[in-house]
This record gives sequence, C-alpha cells and structure tokens, in this order.
Amino acid sequence: MRQRLRDREVGVLFARPGQAEGQQVPDPFFGGRGPARTTCNGCGACMTGCRVGAKNTLVKNYLWLAETHGCEIIPLTTVRRVRPLPDDGGYRVDIESTSRPGRGRRTIRADQVVFAASALGTQGLLHTMKEEGFLPHLSDRLGALSRTNSEAILGVTAPDRSVDYSRGPAITSSFHPDEHTHVEPVRYGKGAGAALIGASAFDREPSLLEFLLIRDAQLEDRHDAVA
Repeated sequence: MRQRLRDREVGVLFARPGQAEGQQVPDPFFGGRGPARTTCNGCGACMTGCRVGAKNTLVKNYLWLAETHGCEIIPLTTVRRVRPLPDDGGYRVDIESTSRPGRGRRTIRADQVVFAASALGTQGLLHTMKEEGFLPHLSDRLGALSRTNSEAILGVTAPDRSVDYSRGPAITSSFHPDEHTHVEPVRYGKGAGAALIGASAFDREPSLLEFLLIRDAQLEDRHDAVA
C-alpha cells in the first residue's frame, strides 16, 4: 500500500520561505508577465472556487496572456449556434448572455471556430447543430464513445469536531488499493458540506426544503456518510 500512495502535484501557489499565507506576490510563473498572485491560505475551497487567487486557473495564465497579446475575451457568454457562411467561407456564431438567457444576443463572424467547451458543452452544441441542420456533415459517430470517467463520489462527515479537515489544498494524495481502483481524498472549504451531500444524495440540485433537511440531519448525526 505504501508503494501505491503518492503525493499529487497541484496548481496552487504556496508560501515560500519568508512569505506568509494569503500574501500577494508578483507573478512567479511567467517572468513577471502574468498577474500578481496570492499565496494559498489553506481555506480548502479549491474545488468550488479559490477564494484568494492562489489557484493557477485559466484567467491567471492562458486567458490573461492571450489578452495581453490582443485577444478579446467575452465573459459570461453562451454560444447557441454555429453555422457556415455560404459565400466567402467562415462561420456565423450566435451568442447570448449566460447569466441572462435570451438577452444580449448578437452574431460574430469567424474564419475558424474551435470547439473547446469541455466534454459536455462541446457535445451538446455539436449534437444540436447536427440535429438542426446547421452542421449536417458531422459524423453519425458523434457521441458514440462518450462515457463517464467511472467515478463514485462519497460524502463523508467526521464526528470529531476538534480537527478542522477543511484546512489545506483540496487534493494532496491518492492511492491504488488494487490495479482497478484509484482513490483520491478531496476536501472542501467550510460551508460546502451540506450542498455537496445534497447533490450526491439526490443526483440533482436539491430544493431548499431538501437542503435544510440534509443540513439538519448532518448536524444531528455527524457519523452519517452519504454515498
């Protein structure tokens, strides 16, 4: 088992000797061309959104550097349609506001389009474009090999309140109990426990009533674990 246990490399900026947790420092990754960073304060919220700016996210590396080279980033925007232009080539891309669906609609012309909306976003858009006839030449094999990554998520609570398990980066290690199983402990920041247990228990976003019931049950019996 010891040979199968390993530390994980994480994209988080930790304090170096002479630095404090939560201290802002000049860009340490791109020769000063990137934004200032803040060292990790151990809040444990890496998975739900770094609260201080220590996590090495896209907005602090690739997107930041792209903007400095003249690229225009349009945030909070959803692509609804991509259709080829019949005459001079290129594509027409219809977009709208992500936070206010149906609003902020406009069209962008592009010579080339790269679909990079992760596995679900890309496939959803491609399937829609194929079914609506805008990209009719997409292969019929689209989505045929889609699968989950075979994860089972277990939410666990601890009865001993004297230990703060939320402190530290979200993922620090993993182990392989056998050749087919990979276990990776993940911590979440304070305030995230009930919502995560609710999501795993209901396979959907819990209603407000369900959320409150889950929270009360968790507080009453901290020995419970929900799979």
